[in-house]
Amino acid sequence: LEDQRALAGVDISVRYLDLVEGQYLTRARPATDAQTILNAVASWKREVGGGVVALPAGAGWTGHNLWARLSRIRWILPALAPNPDHVYLRDLILPALSRDEVWLYEELPYRWGRPGHDAASRVSQAAGRRERMLERPVDRTAKAAAIGEYHSQVPWLRGRRWMPRIDDPRGLPRRERYWVLERS
Repeated sequence: LEDQRALAGVDISVRYLDLVEGQYLTRARPATDAQTILNAVASWKREVGGGVVALPAGAGWTGHNLWARLSRIRWILPALAPNPDHVYLRDLILPALSRDEVWLYEELPYRWGRPGHDAASRVSQAAGRRERMLERPVDRTAKAAAIGEYHSQVPWLRGRRWMPRIDDPRGLPRRERYWVLERS
């Protein structure tokens, strides 16, 4: 219901899979999840003949920098590591899209931890592609209203005092970043 309200008026089709988000798993993700996801991507490609596929870049602090180490001390900084489900899906789906146009997008709130540039570069290089960054203006009021429809998630994404509220237009970036992964 939250998706329906948030995406009202947006010309996209939504398909739901009967899978559990990583945060709710009590053990390792079943291997069958990967096949379910890949089957859904293949089905979509057959139905629509392909198109632009937008995948999360994997923005956020990684364990390779000082801020990530400091984020473990929760009273100093919130832990804004890349979302594991986003990274899992990106890395699973990208190889199945060798002939498709793929864009990476920089996710909120993770971009507040660390922008997606480095992740996009690593991903494009691993996929044998070149990345070209695009920035697009954002209607921050409309985006904040859509984000605000996710009543079950917004309270958990509010972060610390220094972080902007994810459902407040004033805290959202004026421009969004995308990377087109061009075939070499």
